[in-house]
Amino acid sequence: MTSSRTAIVTGAYGAIGRAIAEGIARITGYRVVILGRDKNKIEHTAQSLIEITGNKDITGIGIDLGRKQEIIDLAARWKEPLHVLVNNAATSPRKRTLTNEGIEMQWAVNVLGYFWIMQCLHAHIAGQQDGRIV
Repeated sequence: MTSSRTAIVTGAYGAIGRAIAEGIARITGYRVVILGRDKNKIEHTAQSLIEITGNKDITGIGIDLGRKQEIIDLAARWKEPLHVLVNNAATSPRKRTLTNEGIEMQWAVNVLGYFWIMQCLHAHIAGQQDGRIV
C-alpha cells in the first residue's frame, strides 16, 4: 500500500493517543508516525499497531516534546508533506521537575511542546489540502 497522507500523533503510547493513532492507521492511505519520550514504549506501540491494523506504514520516533531542540531536530529531518498533527502528549509529574533547559516539565510538555512542534512543522502542513493541527 502506498500512503498518500501522513499523520503525526504525539503521546501515542498512552490510552488516548494510542486510540487516535489506531483510528488514523485504519484509514486507507495514511502513514502514521507516533512520537513519545520512551523509545522502547513507542517502538513497541508502533509494532502493536501494525499487527492490530494491518497498516505496515507506522513508525515510532522517540522524542521528548518538553525539549525544544529535539523538536527542532525532528523538523529539520522531516522531508515530506504532513497532513495531520495531533498534539496529545502530556505529563503531570508528582513533584516539580525541570527540563534540561530549566523549564518546569509540565509547562514545557503540555504547553510549550505543542507550540514548538506546531511552529516547527507548520511549513510542512501549510500547503496541504485539508492540512490539520489538532
